[in-house]
Amino acid sequence: MQIKNSFFFLSALPAAMATLPMTLELLVFQDGQRIGCVNGYGKFITSTIACYPFRAHDIEGSEYKNLWAFGYGMCSTETGFVDCYDPAGVPAVFTSTGADLELVGSGTAFSANSIPDSGDRAGIDIVVGDGGSEQFSLQVHALSG
Repeated sequence: MQIKNSFFFLSALPAAMATLPMTLELLVFQDGQRIGCVNGYGKFITSTIACYPFRAHDIEGSEYKNLWAFGYGMCSTETGFVDCYDPAGVPAVFTSTGADLELVGSGTAFSANSIPDSGDRAGIDIVVGDGGSEQFSLQVHALSG
């Protein structure tokens, strides 16, 4: 009986791992290397001093989540960029595919038109999709939940 319970537990792991944690950081990875993170504005930065925590908010009746940058706002991608500072558009809907953040309906591809200097804490726009010259993934780093 104990063996059956162990198999049931192990089979539930992939589903549990696909859920966004309650509090998280978004890390920028390119070619398997961490090159930066996302700040509270929803911008790509290379300085780890300004990595920012996000909150995953439940969407009633859905398995997906909205992301909220503490003190800024619900992240939107209506403009084609990730925008978390007082965004004008509707909140974007996210989930995760393994460790990668997925924008529901658009996939896990994100990009930027350049890589910012390490001293640039304001950051640069994150393009939804692979239209920028620098393609990367946003990986979810759980802080709690």
